[in-house]
Amino acid sequence: MICPRCGNEISDTETICQFCHQEINRNLEFNDFRHDGFVQIRNKDDAKTTEPINYTPKYFNIAEFNIFVIAIVFILGVSVFTLFSLRFVQQKFNPILPTESVAPYTFPPTQPHTKAPAPTEEATVKNTVKSYSVEDIYGSWKIKGTAESDGVAISYYTFFDDGVVQQNLGSITYGGVFRDVSEGKEKTIYIMIEGILEGVFDYTLEGNKDDGYFLTIESKSGRSYVFEQAEAKAYKLEPIENFKINEDLIGIWETKDKEKDYEFYKDGTLIRNTGYTTTESVWTIDADGDITLKYMKETIRTLKLEYKLSKDKKKLKINNVLYYKTK
Repeated sequence: MICPRCGNEISDTETICQFCHQEINRNLEFNDFRHDGFVQIRNKDDAKTTEPINYTPKYFNIAEFNIFVIAIVFILGVSVFTLFSLRFVQQKFNPILPTESVAPYTFPPTQPHTKAPAPTEEATVKNTVKSYSVEDIYGSWKIKGTAESDGVAISYYTFFDDGVVQQNLGSITYGGVFRDVSEGKEKTIYIMIEGILEGVFDYTLEGNKDDGYFLTIESKSGRSYVFEQAEAKAYKLEPIENFKINEDLIGIWETKDKEKDYEFYKDGTLIRNTGYTTTESVWTIDADGDITLKYMKETIRTLKLEYKLSKDKKKLKINNVLYYKTK
């Protein structure tokens, strides 16, 4: 046998070449022993077969395939059922109102309502509440059990017949909208006073002419409020003693987007409008040359404003916010 590495002739019975130490068996596929006791050596090429290798699987398990399809259909079915169940629960306990339910109700933020509507004749003569509708809540209400005291204001909530609702606290008016969204026998109302009260509430009206009427609203999450009929109190602050004004400030100043404005008056009163919030206050120019104003929330509060006028007196910067004179 010839060594495949060094080319020297070696014995057919050797497994390692004595000349280059090449392992002979690594280059052979197998050894066959002849009947005469000698080893017959065959190379790899001699052992190759010409029969093609068949990679086709021996069988196709239709039962396993059917189980796979059924599992996929089951998972999809459970997912769809869960989605619709969650939607049902949401509509039942926390319904989402369509945007058009409140879109028609808007009002100018600079012109809040100042007087609640008078109760209807039917509501006035009603002795004991048996049936009611959203018209019966028109008017002013306060949280049951609350009362003013010296120097302390409380909140009043007033519902108007044009869909406007307001919270009055001291000399501040927070504006909003409301709408009756009742279905069937259930009495439901949507209220939105931004940052104060917002949501869908069930409402009930109880009481009588002698003891007064009580309005209860309860949200779908369980929050509830009880109001009693009351006449809203208007808070007017007296001008600051020895107040001093700057004539160049008198007038109305608005931001470029018209979302905020200040109204300065010669009598020492000041009105500020921000969105649907209106604050009535009194003002003066203090010893530092800044604006000092006072307004009523729960109690009387004081606020200091730094300001700067442009040379043409048509632009006013208050606490780094730019305003333009409109009147």
